[in-house]
Amino acid sequence: MEILSDSIIGSSSSINEKILRYEHFVENVLKNDLEKVSKQYEEICEQITDYNNIKSTIETINRDQLKTMKTMNDIGSNCYVQCVM
Repeated sequence: MEILSDSIIGSSSSINEKILRYEHFVENVLKNDLEKVSKQYEEICEQITDYNNIKSTIETINRDQLKTMKTMNDIGSNCYVQCVM
């Protein structure tokens, strides 16, 4: 009976060690990777938005055959300037 209970206790500590290793992996590796990928995703979404705005402007210029056009451009930190193109 003692041999059986010793093997159960031994396997229990082995399981706890594996659980701790997996928890460490999730906390230190996977969560960091997720944060990096999330930041990259946000940057790509911002770029796509910028490209769509440029595309829309070019389509408007072509459609209306504009020679000049007034726009408001963000020069950073939500500071806008009026431009004539």
